[in-house]
Amino acid sequence: MTIALFGKKMNDRCRNGMLWLIEKSLSAGNEVYLYAGLSYLLDSMPEKSRQALVIYGSRKELPSEGNVLFLSAGGDGTFLEAVSFLGNYTCHIAGINFGRLGFLTTARFEPDSCNEWIGDLFSGNYKIEKRSLLRISCPFLPEGMYPYALNEISVHRTEASMLNVEVSIDGKALPAYWSDGLLISTPTGSTAYSLSAGGPVVMPESHVLLLTPIAPHNLNVRPLVLPNTSQCVLRVFSRSGKIAVSLDNRSFSVPEGTEMTVRLAEYTINYVCLHEEGFIKALQSKLMWGEDRRNNLKEEL
Repeated sequence: MTIALFGKKMNDRCRNGMLWLIEKSLSAGNEVYLYAGLSYLLDSMPEKSRQALVIYGSRKELPSEGNVLFLSAGGDGTFLEAVSFLGNYTCHIAGINFGRLGFLTTARFEPDSCNEWIGDLFSGNYKIEKRSLLRISCPFLPEGMYPYALNEISVHRTEASMLNVEVSIDGKALPAYWSDGLLISTPTGSTAYSLSAGGPVVMPESHVLLLTPIAPHNLNVRPLVLPNTSQCVLRVFSRSGKIAVSLDNRSFSVPEGTEMTVRLAEYTINYVCLHEEGFIKALQSKLMWGEDRRNNLKEEL
C-alpha cells in the first residue's frame, strides 16, 4: 500500500506522534511519501527511515490515483488544507488527530496508548464515505485559489455595519437577509461554523445544503435546508462597500453587489471512516451529544 503523509509544522507532542506514524507506516512494509513541509523531521529519524521515504511537494508528485491512503496529521484545519491541496486527485483520505477537537479526523493519536486504529488503516478495515463539496463562481476569486469548500462557503461583514444579503435559489428570490453574514454549508459542514450559528446537525450522507444566517437582525429568519441540486446566487451589500468571502479556512474580499454563484461540486472526496457508528460516536464524544445524567441511571442502580 502507498501511504502519503501530510501536515504542518508541529509542537513537540505532535512531532513525536508524526515520527511514530512514519515509523509504523514504514515497518508495515508500505511505500511512504512525506510532504515536503514536514522534511524538518528527517533529522530526527534513523538513516534507514530517511532513505526509505519519498518527499513530495505537490499532488502531481504523488503516485497514480486510486491506490493511495492519504493521512492528514493534525486537526480539522490541517484536514481542510489537505482537501485543498489534493483538489480532484482521487485517493482515500483520513485525518489523524494531533490537534484539539478534531471532528473531521478519523482517529486520535494517544502517546500512552497502543493506538490500535493504525492496523485497521493499513489493512483497509474501514468504510469510505463520499463527502460532497461546494464550488463558488466569482469574478474576483484570487488567481490560483482553490474554488471549493468541504465545510462551507460564507459571506460576512468586514466592519461594524450589518449586511443586506440577497439570495436566489434556482432563480427564485428569497426575502433579503439582514445579518452579519450568511453560510452555505454541506452536511459535513453542519457540525462546523453552521452549528455555531444555530444551524441543524445533518447526517453526512444526506443530499442537502444548508443556508444559515450569521447573527440575523430579525427574529423570523431561520436556517433553511435545500436540495443539493440547488444553485444559489448571492449579492451582498454593505455600507463599507466591501464583503469578505470565505471558503473553509481561505478568504478574500469582493466589492459589494458582486454576483456569486454557489453549487455542488462535480466531484466528492473519499473520506475514511473506521467505524460504522463513526458520525454518531463523534457527536457523542466531541460535542457531548445526549449528555444527560438520566442516560446513566441503569448503571447507578
